[in-house]
Amino acid sequence: MQYRTVLFMVSVILVACSNRSAAPPETIVPDSDNTVKQRNSNATSSNNIADSNNFIIPGERIGKTFLNSDAQNLELTLGKPDISDAAMGKAWNTWYSKKSDEHPERTELNVYTTYKDSSMLEKTVQQIRITSPYFNTGSDIHVSSSFNEITTAFPGIYKAAQYKEDKGIVTIYDEEEKGIAFEIAAAGKQGICTGIIIHNKGEKVTDIYVMLHPGMLKFD
Repeated sequence: MQYRTVLFMVSVILVACSNRSAAPPETIVPDSDNTVKQRNSNATSSNNIADSNNFIIPGERIGKTFLNSDAQNLELTLGKPDISDAAMGKAWNTWYSKKSDEHPERTELNVYTTYKDSSMLEKTVQQIRITSPYFNTGSDIHVSSSFNEITTAFPGIYKAAQYKEDKGIVTIYDEEEKGIAFEIAAAGKQGICTGIIIHNKGEKVTDIYVMLHPGMLKFD
């Protein structure tokens, strides 16, 4: 009887020690749904900020250059243009990329500016054109995309104009309502994008673009 009593007391002591050494369940707190969502939201926001410099948003902007923004701020973000073709308060400003072994052909950024209204007090950005594949849309359309890829992403485009250059014929396709247009050059049996233009929604790209290529043939 005494032996059973001692054995029972030892068992109680061992169980008590075991429970004391284990972490109580309430100290293990998993991430709540809100915590996980917040963390993911923060990560997504950081990625958007980091990647936004190469975004093309139709009818709005290419990279850091926004439609309808004050033209005086262009040099603050882009530096002095390499070429500025100005007349009567209107101008096409051009910035060229630097040549390198990796990129033997320089790309260009063209920005058209003119007076905002009849008061002639402020000049704004009215059209933006790029030839660099660095910039892309949310559907991953960029310079060097095929014509088939572009028509899949922007089924509303139509043939707006055509002009001749040293390398051949370039056709401009416009998505007027969304505010984006594409320069397409022949490459074998398919067309390849050689330039992307952003313009105000509901306006024809050719209304301004004709000043960059005065001799082009308009279809609209």
